[in-house]
Amino acid sequence: MGLVQSCRLRNVTDIAEENLQICQRRWPTLAAQISAAAPPQALAWEGSEESPTLAVAGYRLWSAYDSEAEARLQATMIPEDSKQAWVYGVGSGDLARELLKRKSIRQLNLVPLNLGLFHLLLHVLDHRDWLSDPRTQLWDPASQRAVSTPFAAIPPCLQLRDPPLAALCDQLTNELIRPFEEERQARRAPMRQRHIAANMDFIASDGDVAELFGTAPGSTAFVCAAGPTLIKTAPWMREHRNEGLLIAVDGALKPLLGLGLVADYVLSLDDNPRTIAHYFAGDLSPCTESALIYAPIVHPLPLSCWPGRRLTMYTHESIYDDVRRTAPKARLFVAGSVIHPAVDLAVQLGATSVLLFGADFGFPDNQIHANQDAPIAFYANAALAGAMATDGRGATIRTLQSFNGYRNALEGYIAKHIGVRFINMCREGAMIQGAEYGDNRV
Repeated sequence: MGLVQSCRLRNVTDIAEENLQICQRRWPTLAAQISAAAPPQALAWEGSEESPTLAVAGYRLWSAYDSEAEARLQATMIPEDSKQAWVYGVGSGDLARELLKRKSIRQLNLVPLNLGLFHLLLHVLDHRDWLSDPRTQLWDPASQRAVSTPFAAIPPCLQLRDPPLAALCDQLTNELIRPFEEERQARRAPMRQRHIAANMDFIASDGDVAELFGTAPGSTAFVCAAGPTLIKTAPWMREHRNEGLLIAVDGALKPLLGLGLVADYVLSLDDNPRTIAHYFAGDLSPCTESALIYAPIVHPLPLSCWPGRRLTMYTHESIYDDVRRTAPKARLFVAGSVIHPAVDLAVQLGATSVLLFGADFGFPDNQIHANQDAPIAFYANAALAGAMATDGRGATIRTLQSFNGYRNALEGYIAKHIGVRFINMCREGAMIQGAEYGDNRV
């Protein structure tokens, strides 16, 4: 039965009961959880009589124009010859139906991302066909810690997820946008290669970041990102400056200097000449004893104007393969954000406590950036896309999906370094799993 026909069965008491009975028979433990979950209240039927769709909290769960064509498009995420598929979210059920049409599919694994929403959908649509298919396997979403592949997802369900599934849904979204990010990086590759070529004299003569490794065993590191709460927490840092090494990302350099704080180490891997020029503009004379650690893709400007020591770092990106053969240097961990190598440098130095300042990964109180020379308008407009994160008090803040991805990568890094204490110095930014809070200190 197609979606349009099933939508006409909105008062389908008998069919709803059969939907639930199938779940109870096949997955009794999960069925009990679904039945106990409260259905969402903010819902409305929208669209036309011919193509109705259900909107929950403003999110349409499927197309109001051609839901079956939408399902066919979503199903293209699964290779045609795949023997199994993972589907995240339920929606109309048309995606499950589309995949079950394939003779190659031996098992369809479906993960409902909001049990209350699934409870509702079992009452308003006919799901008996795909639920009864012996190839279908429902999974308790709480059992899913990582994305299984190959997968397809229903985007509105990612937004309507149960709160404990935020990390899983961030991973799913990152995987969905990965091809677009790879395309963006490919477009930037020629510019990055030009920067590497222009920086070759610097790379050949400058130091190696490995020279710093192990030089501060047992130390405390203050790692400063450029989130807006950096300003709020800076007074505590100024008072305790002598208690730790200060490591700053390039976007935090000027705000810190304005507050009388001089970093021991500054990290830069920004290839955008329009932003990096602002980050290093002004009087840098206080930084004569500071070291700049840079990736070769940076614009040459900060290298030529830096008054102190310079050291080169690489990442695992293939763009550095040729230059590494010419000028071997050590690598630092990077997964999209300059905060990653800043944290990794702290650990490589030997720090056993890493205090995170301005690591907000979002826009608390709708504040955008600690550095007013940053592309604030861009961030503000991008935040309108609707990405969200949970702060340290359990409230929702606006963010960018890329920020969620950077945070997830940092959380993965923290999980691998169990001998290091990571301390988030403010609860107003996004919560970082694995980092305890030290806001009682500020």
